[in-house]
Amino acid sequence: MPIPSEFSAPKSHDAFHWQPNWWVIIFGLVFLPILLSLAHWQWQRGIEKSIQLSEIQTRLSAPVQSIDKMTPEQLATLPAYTRVVFTGSADNERVLLVDNRTFQGRFGYQVAQIAKHDAGWILISRGWQAGSLRRSERPTITPLKANGQFSGRVVFRSEHPLLSNSPLDSDFPMRFNQLDLSSLSDHLGVEIIQWIELDVESYGALTVSWADVNVSPAKHYGYAVQWLCMAIALLILLLFANSNIAAVFRKKTPKNAVKSDNE
Repeated sequence: MPIPSEFSAPKSHDAFHWQPNWWVIIFGLVFLPILLSLAHWQWQRGIEKSIQLSEIQTRLSAPVQSIDKMTPEQLATLPAYTRVVFTGSADNERVLLVDNRTFQGRFGYQVAQIAKHDAGWILISRGWQAGSLRRSERPTITPLKANGQFSGRVVFRSEHPLLSNSPLDSDFPMRFNQLDLSSLSDHLGVEIIQWIELDVESYGALTVSWADVNVSPAKHYGYAVQWLCMAIALLILLLFANSNIAAVFRKKTPKNAVKSDNE
């Protein structure tokens, strides 16, 4: 015999159930994949930087190569971070300055010069030189002797897409936002086939502090964890906004515990 409806057990409002909030759901569907993608991308970048640092250390620990007898083709195709020694005569009349370079909190420039080598022209990064706070004043750079003996490593070339390669001055020493071999060759009227940054103990080196990578693997991993935490926070928001879980937690709070706290 069926039980009359008026005697049926009432539906419990204390049980967990979903109550969709479509605006929050749409928000979550848009941003959750973005946050997870950013976390994955930063993690992959950390792995890539770790591999890159390992390769850099391998090349830096390899024997130093003399490039004095290399052909232009051999010199131009040297891998980044290859350690080299060479003889060259720097052009002291055309000093190049990369603007807005800081060292230990001080403003300055990265100093570079082109040098004539048997295989062709080489761009030499000498290191950091302090600059004046008065933008109209450019530093005086110590000239280099002819047939200087240099040691350094091949530069890993990278460009900032938002910075111009054009010079900021019409005379020398000439300032740039960044250096690019192709545009610099056109501007100076010589073909620059390689770019080398000097070691700290090399002749002609200034204040040398080269960074192997612009962002360390640890920072990339940290960014990945941050994006992942934001994704988890968004999931929790979606859960609370689309269910009665907050009410369930409140109902399940022991009343005796609340009373004892008040007492």
